Amino acid sequence: MQQGSFGRAESFLRPSESVRLDHQEIASQTWQLRYDFSGGTAGFLGSAWKGIDLTAHSTTYFLWGVPPRSLIEALSQTFGRVYLVLDIGCFSEIQRTELMSRGLLKPCPTDKELFEKVELCRAHANLKLEVCGIGGLPFTSEKALAQEGVLVERLLAMGCDVGSQRLESQPGSLVTQHPDRFGMVSDASSFSGFVDWFAERNHATSGAFPMVRYLDAGVEAAVQRAADRLQEQVQKHAAKNFVPITDRTKLVAAVASRATVSLGDWLGTHLVPEKFTKEPLTILRAMDGAGLACAPELSERKFADPNIQQGEIGTAILKTLSAFAEATTVQTAVTQLKKEKVGVQLARDVVEQLAAGKFLMPA
Repeated sequence: MQQGSFGRAESFLRPSESVRLDHQEIASQTWQLRYDFSGGTAGFLGSAWKGIDLTAHSTTYFLWGVPPRSLIEALSQTFGRVYLVLDIGCFSEIQRTELMSRGLLKPCPTDKELFEKVELCRAHANLKLEVCGIGGLPFTSEKALAQEGVLVERLLAMGCDVGSQRLESQPGSLVTQHPDRFGMVSDASSFSGFVDWFAERNHATSGAFPMVRYLDAGVEAAVQRAADRLQEQVQKHAAKNFVPITDRTKLVAAVASRATVSLGDWLGTHLVPEKFTKEPLTILRAMDGAGLACAPELSERKFADPNIQQGEIGTAILKTLSAFAEATTVQTAVTQLKKEKVGVQLARDVVEQLAAGKFLMPA
């Protein structure tokens, strides 16, 4: 993988003891560990984790191919919560096979191999699998587009998360540099093209990115319809599994990490006036990675930042989490918060938001 991707004469893999020392150094300062590399076998990682208790940690592992049973089991046994991300290229097996046969796609699983791994993952209650694919890759067809929805529906029914997006222009990729070979057009195909594309938008950070599209208007429209349908599938599945919160709903705080830092350390001293750099912030992380920075004592008249929950709202967040330190119904918590001078409507709004961010979980 390294030799092919980076032109190395020999692959480079650090000794497991060196990686273990890294884990030992950072484990007490982190709540989640993220991995994105090939060569991460269960044996190698087991040596890197040896003697380090990670059962209270979460991990997100970006896979380079379908995971062997040994890796799935090692991750599940080592971490309190595991999120695996598997890129299968695209959701059509026909298109996936065609692209691999032409050397245009990394090795990806067949549908049969994919579902074998899904079943292995489902056996572990603390493990969640996300399957990702890209819409609008070369060599699509009506049959390929029809396959996408069938596969996605089955993955959702089996409890997987699904991630998808349209094909973006990526510097250096073959389809970006030579889209005409595939009957496509790229919004940017060279370094200067990328610079010009973003410059025209005044470096806006809206998340927009140059794209690769089909030249044939009919094919392009069909690909976009398929991408839209896929997003609707995912959204409908999420809506179907949404459980409304009522007064009788019992919730419990699920904060993965809580720490106190200074305002200057959090935002950077270049953004904070010197006299406020030592102001304390409470940093909260949910199990799924959402974060909150609360500074209820920091007056917005003195210093304000949209990324910080200050004043009344900051106070309400921290008091609400305390109210749910043990499994409690919403009505009981709201009543308690009212006694602590948190308004009833504000308390209910905060409960809804914390539940949406998974800082509060069903008990």
